Amino acid sequence: MLQDIINKINEKFLKEAQNSPQLLEDMAAMEKYMAENYSERVLIELLQNADDAKSKSVKLILHNNLMFFANNGRLFNEADVLAISRSGHSFKKRGKDIGYRGIGFKSTTSITDEILIYSNNTYFSFSKEKCSKKLGIDKTKIPTIRIPFNIKEQDIEINIRNTVESLTKEGFSTIFIFENTKTDKIINELLDFSTSYLIFLENINQFVIDTDEIKSEYVVQRTYVKKNKNIVIYHDDATEEWFIVRGENSTALAFKKENGKIISCDKEEAVFHCYLPTMDYSPYLFKINGNFSTDPSRKHIKDDEISNQVLTESCDLLFKYIQNIFDKGSNNINQDILNVIKLTNFSKYSIMFDKMFKEKIKNMKIKTNTGLVDIKDYKVFDDSFENSDLIYIRNNSYHIMQLSVNKEVYKEINNLEEFFRKYSETEFELKDFIEMLEEYNFVLQCNISTLSQIYITLIKKARIEILLNNKEVDLNRCYIKIRNDVKKISEITEYTELDSELKTCLEERLSELELNWFLDYCEIANNKENNKENNKENTTQKTVIKTNNKTIETGIIISKWRSAEKQCVEIEEHLGNKAIDVSIRNLGYDVESTTPAGEKRYIEVKFLKNYGDSFSMTNNEYTSAHQLGNEYYLCLISNINDQLKAIYIQNPLKNIHFEKRIRQWEWFCEEYTGEEISLKIQ
Repeated sequence: MLQDIINKINEKFLKEAQNSPQLLEDMAAMEKYMAENYSERVLIELLQNADDAKSKSVKLILHNNLMFFANNGRLFNEADVLAISRSGHSFKKRGKDIGYRGIGFKSTTSITDEILIYSNNTYFSFSKEKCSKKLGIDKTKIPTIRIPFNIKEQDIEINIRNTVESLTKEGFSTIFIFENTKTDKIINELLDFSTSYLIFLENINQFVIDTDEIKSEYVVQRTYVKKNKNIVIYHDDATEEWFIVRGENSTALAFKKENGKIISCDKEEAVFHCYLPTMDYSPYLFKINGNFSTDPSRKHIKDDEISNQVLTESCDLLFKYIQNIFDKGSNNINQDILNVIKLTNFSKYSIMFDKMFKEKIKNMKIKTNTGLVDIKDYKVFDDSFENSDLIYIRNNSYHIMQLSVNKEVYKEINNLEEFFRKYSETEFELKDFIEMLEEYNFVLQCNISTLSQIYITLIKKARIEILLNNKEVDLNRCYIKIRNDVKKISEITEYTELDSELKTCLEERLSELELNWFLDYCEIANNKENNKENNKENTTQKTVIKTNNKTIETGIIISKWRSAEKQCVEIEEHLGNKAIDVSIRNLGYDVESTTPAGEKRYIEVKFLKNYGDSFSMTNNEYTSAHQLGNEYYLCLISNINDQLKAIYIQNPLKNIHFEKRIRQWEWFCEEYTGEEISLKIQ
């Protein structure tokens, strides 16, 4: 019987305390330390213990400083009493049960010194008062949870007995009673309680809360899909749904769902879990669960060999699931997972995870129309193309189709282009655009907006190849729109022959310098309307670059409608550099530029509403600036009427002053000087 077991443990620990009072005092100090560290997580510990006991339902009642926490899991046995009485001891197995240290229940001593437990038709207690009287030792030198005492039912207050009887009739088998509870602490925990506490639990299906201030109910519905599962949590009038991908050793990923589709969860929800949520954010907008090592409070992941191994297992699990999506193609219903893989946190563990995942995904094989290709070698378009442009090009250009994914395999996977762009190291080259434009039917049927973007990219790439790389480029066989038909560029003699809508797009999206270069190179007469007036105006419009050593003037006009990043790319190209916009990759800078001498420039672009405004750097940008040193530049852009002002600052951490302000660790600068560029905008 449980009573006999408790008597045996009571006698053993009382004798130990009498023989070693100093040990008992040390245990009291340790219990106080654990209670302080586990503060605000009492409810979490009670839930995890109930889940480990295979409870399906739990209930919390709190009235007049008396709290009941009941579960319908397995009954207390000798191992349970020993585990709860000792510190750092438990019969739970790591990876099988949530708790494994045997110290979590000590957190409850932060809310009371008097704990009564009912289980297996037995009442027993942990009490500083009883221990103090029995041992003749001051209460401050005695731990609460150490020596269990059997309690006769008739000695229990009638209101407690009545509540226990009521709970047992509801089917609850183990009930914890906390007397003289610090109510405010529990209420605060309940106010902060979220469905995140329930997502990775395996057994609890219902949690009922009944207090003077809060009355609520959480219902968890689990539907298993082979190894994985869907979880729907009903909370009062709200419903929340998650899809759980499960691996080995309790490793799992939780993706939020809405209307049957996987979506990004809120950043505050995207945390690492050690079954229950920690305070460490995960790299992407979903949850990662594993048997991580944590600090005593279980709020933060410890950096040790075990945690690193669990992190690797989590990364392997995500990679295998993504690989499974591509292997099964349209048969898999969870392709939306691809959309939530976006790095949003830059802690050490998040960066480690992201780096591991990128290395795995880059070498993953995908099926194209010409065979298997590593994702890193899969050709992608830059982000100047709209998604509608890409769909049309991928489906209608014979040349591009050959290099694209097999649509029959991936026909129901959305946003593939965005996913590939994150991990591919290969963009379509100039020769690909030339071959695309050599397809008569493709150019004939292509809408003007898409065709103009193709030509804009072609002109920019061709100009770089010819002017910077001294290569010969043959554009003569490319087709171009002329009203309702197409002709090869070699057959065009005058600019006015081109389709009027196409001309408008080119003039809006190309600088005057780029468009004039293209017409001259292709020997097309530059007879644009008001061309003389434009040329006359251009001779008076100067780009002025002022440095400590020299002033450079060159006649260019920058397009006003473009983003600051695109304007920076345009400036770099006019300065003779080869530049690309990489802002979508979240690298800590927006533009990568290479000078004719091969020098690298990594440029973070900041748009200032007013010239001279202060600006800030994110922690990611600050870290990149620190690592790249003299290769890192800030480009501060502002528009004043018809003028664009750009200030370049090399190695900003060295050359200007920043003040650290706590938001999300941004770095502010209010005074700066650098190389100033003034340009005409239209």
